[in-house]
Amino acid sequence: MHRKEIVSRWEEFFLARLKQITPDIETASISSTDFTTRVKERDGDDKTFAESSVAGSPKVVTNVALLLALRDLGRVAPGVRVPPLLIIDSPLSGLGAQGLDRDTGLRLIDALIDIADDSSSDGYACQVIAATNDPLPRQYPGVREIRIDADHRFFDHAPCRDSDR
Repeated sequence: MHRKEIVSRWEEFFLARLKQITPDIETASISSTDFTTRVKERDGDDKTFAESSVAGSPKVVTNVALLLALRDLGRVAPGVRVPPLLIIDSPLSGLGAQGLDRDTGLRLIDALIDIADDSSSDGYACQVIAATNDPLPRQYPGVREIRIDADHRFFDHAPCRDSDR
């Protein structure tokens, strides 16, 4: 595949992932020249990443959707090699605990769990490690939550699974 074809396919996944997290997204594009992203929400302007607001975390959503879309692309395009590990620090940063922010945060968590649950052609799922300040809003099958506190600032206290021994 040529660069423009690959980026075009990535762009399709990017739009799908953005809509998964923020249903009001109408269009999204990725420049095949410099990878600049442009995103347009319903009743809004077409904005580059730099022009996006920090409030409500559109930048976080754009970054996470772009990474998830890259993983999606790696599953269907053999020439695109993406490590099956995604580490995200504070993916819910800027999102409040109520209303639209809460709904967006829940959809973002669902998107992260979705990509971690879907194995690629090599048979391996993507492992996602996301650091958040608050506990998850509910239990999710297949998700391990490791709490950090003043006594355990690192997750070396995490319990081992039987398969890890």
